[in-house]
Parts: sequence; C-alpha cells; structure tokens
Amino acid sequence: MIKKIIAAALTLTSLPALANFPYYPIQFPRDEAAHYAAVPYSVQNLSEWWYYNGKLTTQDGRNFGYYISYNYYILTDKKGKKSTIPRFSLQIADIDNQKVYGNTVVYPANQMVASTDTLNFAYSNDVTLQQINGQYVVNAKIKSKDGHVLQVSMQLTPERDPLLVTQNTDQPGLVNMWNNTNSYYYSQTEVNTAGTIQIDDQTYTIDPTQSLSWMDHQWGDFVIVPGATQWIWSSVQLTNGLQINLSNIVDPKTKRPVTTNASIVMLDNSRVYTSTVIITPIMDPNHKHPLKYHFEIPTINLQFDADTYVPDQDVNGISEAISSVTGMWNGQHVNGNACVESIVDYKK
Repeated sequence: MIKKIIAAALTLTSLPALANFPYYPIQFPRDEAAHYAAVPYSVQNLSEWWYYNGKLTTQDGRNFGYYISYNYYILTDKKGKKSTIPRFSLQIADIDNQKVYGNTVVYPANQMVASTDTLNFAYSNDVTLQQINGQYVVNAKIKSKDGHVLQVSMQLTPERDPLLVTQNTDQPGLVNMWNNTNSYYYSQTEVNTAGTIQIDDQTYTIDPTQSLSWMDHQWGDFVIVPGATQWIWSSVQLTNGLQINLSNIVDPKTKRPVTTNASIVMLDNSRVYTSTVIITPIMDPNHKHPLKYHFEIPTINLQFDADTYVPDQDVNGISEAISSVTGMWNGQHVNGNACVESIVDYKK
C-alpha cells in the first residue's frame, strides 16, 4: 500500500508565531540547558527533550543504529497543581544481526536533576547527560524490555553551527506545533561520535571516523496526546554535506499534514527553509510502520528514498527507523543515512 502526503507551498516569512510562546532569540549556552525556570516567559505545560540518533560503525566493523531521548513533562491540572514526569528512552538496532533492543523508563520526579544554566541532566547515577567544553557526554545503563542490559557511553562533538529549525525566517528557532501552540527547536546536524555501546557482556568501541550522530533540543508549552497527535519527522545526513530536518504534523484521521517544515543546511553552511515537501510512505503488510519512505523537496531539487536498516525499530512505541538514503540532487546521485520517526498508524 502506498500513500502520498503532499504539503502545499507556504510563504514562510508571512507565518506568525502561534499562541503561547513569545519570540526570544535562542542563546547559547543558556538554551542548551533546561527551561522549567529562569526563562522570560510563563509555562503552563512544559515538554522538553534532548534527543540523539545515529548510524554507528565499531572498530571491529559491526554496524548499529541508535536513538536516545532524555525528556520530561511538567503538567498542570485544573487546580493549578504541577506534576513532573521524567522519561528516558534508549533503542539500539543491531544491523548485522537484524535485532532491535530498547526500553522507556519513567523515573520518580524527585530523581531528576536538571540545571537551567548549563546542560547538566540526570535521572540517576546510571542515566546522565552533560555538555563539557562543547562536547555532549552521554551515559546510560538500562534493561531492555526483554531483559538485556544496554549501556552507552558516548562523547559527541558538533562539527557545524546549530540549525535553528523554523517556519518563519523572521523568528528562527520557533516552530508552530498544534492547537495554537509553538516550541523552540534547534538541531546539531553533524555530530562526531566516539565511545562505546554495550549489549549484555559484549562491549563495542565506536569508530568515530565512520560514525555520525544527530542531536535535537526542543521545548515548548504543549502536550502530546497519544492517538490525537501524530507526526512524521526525519533527520537526513547526506555524505556530500547536505543535512535536513523534516517535520510534519499529521491529522490522525486524514493522514495529511497539518504543518510541514524542512529546515536545510546547504553545502556552504547557508540555510534554506521550505514547506513544500512530498512524503510517500511505502507500507509492508507484515509491519505496522513503513519500511521505506520516498521524499521530494522541489525547492532544492532533491528526491530520495530512506530504507530502514532493520524492520520494527519501534520497541518504545514510536518508530525510530535508522535508514540508508539514496537519491538525486540537481541531477547527481547522493547517499547517506537518516532517521525516520513516525507515530502515524496507516492501518487505521
């Protein structure tokens, strides 16, 4: 089954920021840190995450995909009482053996430690995230849903300037969400990756010359409602240096986009923003989520296919499919890797 999603063209500079967050330019290093306090705007319901994905090759030639999400939610009930929900997700895809391991852990609110000055985040001694001298230091140890011990210890170094994701070039870093909400959002699109991953008693050393990660940091006054909120998102890293953040909020009934956005880092490090994107998910009857997507971005004359390295990379409920990319850009063959994230259920 093939379905096509076509986003109509929009004039980006005419789009106002929607609703609850005013626009303040993103500033580093402050905005690397948490946003539940020490911010110039009020927050009713805060969603915030630091997210990493990548395609890894180890020094002994093994191939893995992964994603990690440090996230928390602060929800306010009708009486004004706030509750904090810290969550951590880790998924490792063993590409060579076609196996996927992962889990999401919800921690007690009093275990979360998060600085609002610099990136220094922890749920426990086993799950931490810091930024030290411009480098992300990621450490995590959890059990997978089927009982395997998963451990990562990585040092991730951004190699390019951050991409401020936006739908309005007058307000870079602020994006429209749903139900008249918005969020701040930036990506590190090219992140050198070193360290180790471990599955049970087997440790693999990452080869930084063959491994690359992506990092997202997003925060906003919005709530994700399971079933009511659906999206397709993708990070695309081509070997020629073209890098793309694709964000598409989808109506759960029609499966068509409510908002669509492509924020692009060009080869010369300039930025292009467009909402003219065509996405064709290609379904397989044996799998809940597509194993392949076809993307077209006419604004930059790019089209490509993203084919999952391993089926069913959705052990945490959301498909996070580390995928190979092949396509054409301005008449030239291109290739690379992508992560295609989807919560859209095309079978309903």
